[in-house]
Amino acid sequence: MTSRGTVLGLCEPYLIKVFRVDVRPLICAAMTLVLLCGCSGADEQHASGVAKVASATSIAATGTPTVAATPTPSVTPTLGPTPIPPFARRPDYLDDRSSPQALISSYVNAIANGQKGRAFSYYAEDSAPAPFAQFSPDLDSVRWASATLGTVVVRETPGEVSRTVPAVIKEHLANGTTRMNGGCFAVRLVQPRFQVIGSWRPMAIIGESLHLVASETSPDEVASDCPILPGRLVSRWPAPHAVAPYIDDRTDERSLIRSLESAINRHEVSRVAGYWRNTGSSAGDQVRLDGVFPDGLDQVAAVALTPSMVTSATATGRTYGFVRVEAVVRPKTGASQQFMGCYGLEFPGAALSKEGFHGWAIYAADANGRPEAPFVRSSAIWPKCDH
Repeated sequence: MTSRGTVLGLCEPYLIKVFRVDVRPLICAAMTLVLLCGCSGADEQHASGVAKVASATSIAATGTPTVAATPTPSVTPTLGPTPIPPFARRPDYLDDRSSPQALISSYVNAIANGQKGRAFSYYAEDSAPAPFAQFSPDLDSVRWASATLGTVVVRETPGEVSRTVPAVIKEHLANGTTRMNGGCFAVRLVQPRFQVIGSWRPMAIIGESLHLVASETSPDEVASDCPILPGRLVSRWPAPHAVAPYIDDRTDERSLIRSLESAINRHEVSRVAGYWRNTGSSAGDQVRLDGVFPDGLDQVAAVALTPSMVTSATATGRTYGFVRVEAVVRPKTGASQQFMGCYGLEFPGAALSKEGFHGWAIYAADANGRPEAPFVRSSAIWPKCDH
């Protein structure tokens, strides 16, 4: 190969003769530029060829282009205390006496929430296992409770409906242990149509026979603990053909309005009045519900109460709920009437752990602000329902 110096030496005499000047500096600069360009292009071609060969090798080996996987960081297990179990949080509030199963579930719910007064209230008068002061002395140690219920046996007499409910209750205690109690609850409801207005007695527990059982015990295994109550066996109560389902639920404001509708449609006047707080008014005025039923329930065939808005406020340990209700009343004679009502409800939260607890109750109501409403003063609650 001829070097740059050799070429320049051979051509030098001729170049000087032709151009009459010394052009060696120009020639050197031009040749340097050519050589640099040639080397750069060769390097680029070489790199491109290497890349193509590597890519072809990779595809040929795998059939598809390979992508480098991102390494997953390893997680080192840490040793520490046992995770907090799901029962560390108290269960949602439940206050439902619509059925024996709902009643026992509400009783267990009160235990799980540490609400001694409410748990005691689910027993009928003089039927609790102990006076209030000695009732469930270890209730404070329970952090969570759940119940599994067995087959309910229903018996009916002309004056009352009784049920037996086998149950197994699992309690998680503050010291980290669990306790299993099994046995039977006896439940009674005095027939609503035989109850006197002003002294409503809801479904309640009249007896129980709970004892420690093994963890794998099922409710039906302790059904033999259930007593045989008086009355004839019935498959269910109320009967399937009843005009309306039996709902007695005070879990929240909307549930109470649904229960009120159930009582009206079943013509259980004593229960209708029982949803009212003692306001000093007559039972008759309570049943009339401040203008929605100015003639009482005797002339009402059916009613539909639809809560459309609920607002609430808290003061002095009590919660107040204001429920706007759309009411459609179908009288026994004549056309249906539609009202817009406002109900004021009260919940004595501070009494959950005290004797004499009662749940949500109505303390005022009004319908369209009608002048003939017995409780004219209750029209003051309308602004609360308009928010």
